Amino acid sequence: MQRRDVLRLLGTLPLGMAAASRLAHAGVDLQALNEDIAINDAAAGYDLFAHFTGALRDTLAGLNDGALTLGDAQGAFGTSMDSWMAVQHLRLGPSQLDAREFRIEYWPDKRNRVDRQLAEALAQERSELLESEGITGTSVALQGFPVLERLLFVDPVAPGTYGAALAASGANLAAITGELARAWQPGSAFLDDLLKPGSSETAYADAAQVTGHFMTALATQLEFVAQRKLLGPLGAAPEEARPRLAESWRSRRSPRNAWINAAALADFFGAGSHSRFAAALQEAGAAETAQEAGGRMIAAGETLALQPGDLFDHVDDPEVRLAVSDAAAWLDDARRLMVCDGAPALGLNLGFNSLDGD
Repeated sequence: MQRRDVLRLLGTLPLGMAAASRLAHAGVDLQALNEDIAINDAAAGYDLFAHFTGALRDTLAGLNDGALTLGDAQGAFGTSMDSWMAVQHLRLGPSQLDAREFRIEYWPDKRNRVDRQLAEALAQERSELLESEGITGTSVALQGFPVLERLLFVDPVAPGTYGAALAASGANLAAITGELARAWQPGSAFLDDLLKPGSSETAYADAAQVTGHFMTALATQLEFVAQRKLLGPLGAAPEEARPRLAESWRSRRSPRNAWINAAALADFFGAGSHSRFAAALQEAGAAETAQEAGGRMIAAGETLALQPGDLFDHVDDPEVRLAVSDAAAWLDDARRLMVCDGAPALGLNLGFNSLDGD
C-alpha cells in the first residue's frame, strides 16, 4: 500500500468516537475469546518462537564447528527475531517469571550495559560465558538477542572465545524459549488458570479479568512500540535524535521489528477478521471503535514496512521523520481507543501497565 493510500484509508475513519455501548460485555463470549487468544496466538506463537531459536542454536553450533558461515548465522538470527517480535506483546505470565522477557532481550538499554558487560566478560575470557549453563546465572545483560547481535553484526572481540560464546548464548536462548513455550501449552498450570477462571486454584476471578489482562498486554505493546521503538530514537527534532537508542540498529532491523510488532498486534486484535477483540466490540455495539483501532494498527504496520533497514540513519530526512511520526501516532491512537472506548464497551478493567514507572 502506498503512503497516499494509507492516508486515504485513515481519512475515512473518524477519530475519537465514543464507544456505542458501555454495557458490561452482555452477549459477548469472553471465554471463547480468551481460549482463541491463549491457544491460537500465545501457545502457537511461542511454540514457533521456540522452534526458530532451536534452529538458531543449531546454526550457531555449526558456525562454531566451522560447518556453517556467518551469513547462515545472521539469517537464523533474523528469523528468530521475527518470531520474537510476533509474540513480544504477550507481557504476562510465563514471560515475566524468572526474568525471561529480559533474558531474551535486554532492551531498552539506556546505560549501555550490554556493551560494557560483554566486552569485559570476553576480554577476561570468563568461563561462564562459554557454556549455556553458566550463562543462565549471569546478568540479564549477558543473555539473549542483544549479545548475539553484537557478536554476529559487530567486529568480534576476543576471537579465541568468539565461537564458543556464540554457541553457548544460542543454547541458553533456546532453553529459555523452550521453557516459555511449554508454559503456554494446553495442560500447563498457567493455561489452566487462564481457561478455568473462578476455580479455587486460579488467580483469575472470571473470564472478564482474563480478557482485561490480554487487552492490557495489547495496550502496553502499542505504547511500547510507539514511544520506545519509534519516537524515542527519532527525537522531537533532528538535532535531538538518538538513533543508537533504536532496537536492533546494529543488525539494521529497527523498522522491521516495529512493522512485525504492528502486524502481530493487528492480528491479536482481530483487525480484518471476525474474531478476537474486533468481533467482541462489534457484538458489544462498538463496531466503529473496532474499525478505527484496527485500521490504525494496519496503517502503522504498512507504513513501517516501507522504511529502510537503516531507518534511523536518516533522521534529518523530513519524509522519514513524517513516516515514523505518523506510524507512532496511529499506534497511540489505537491504544487510546482501546483504553478509553474498547475496554468500557466490554465492561473490562485493565490491569497494571508494565511500562508504568519504568
